Amino acid sequence: MVIRKAKKTDLSAILYLNSLLFKYERKFGNTYNPGWTYSKIGRAYFSRRISDSRSVVLVAETDKEIVGYICLHVDIYSYRSVNPIAEIENMYVKKVYRYKGIGTALAERAMELGGAKGAKRFRVEALQSNKDTAKFYKYLGFKSFSLIFEK
Repeated sequence: MVIRKAKKTDLSAILYLNSLLFKYERKFGNTYNPGWTYSKIGRAYFSRRISDSRSVVLVAETDKEIVGYICLHVDIYSYRSVNPIAEIENMYVKKVYRYKGIGTALAERAMELGGAKGAKRFRVEALQSNKDTAKFYKYLGFKSFSLIFEK
């Protein structure tokens, strides 16, 4: 397995993995728009993140196949006392490659690179009913910090 920075030529593979992420998340609610990934806005979002100096987009390759990705963005939140903050905005590993350390390797490398960009804190949002994702981020050392309420 190789973890490397994403290139513009990886965009199609990342879009495909993000579409799988949105499909997976549908098990926990219908809050994600499955058409967004391949929309003009979705494509532009990932293109910007790949080239943005404040972002980290990594891919995991096995036998020259991209099997996972992570997208982390570092930003300053003027209302927060500790800055900058890096947010893992989205991440996905193909189901057959899970529980092999790929997700951990992606997240740890992304946080390392985010720290090099000055991040003092790291955050990630997960749907409350997605227990496996919560368990994964707790394993990485994340702690519950806030609640998000929607109506």
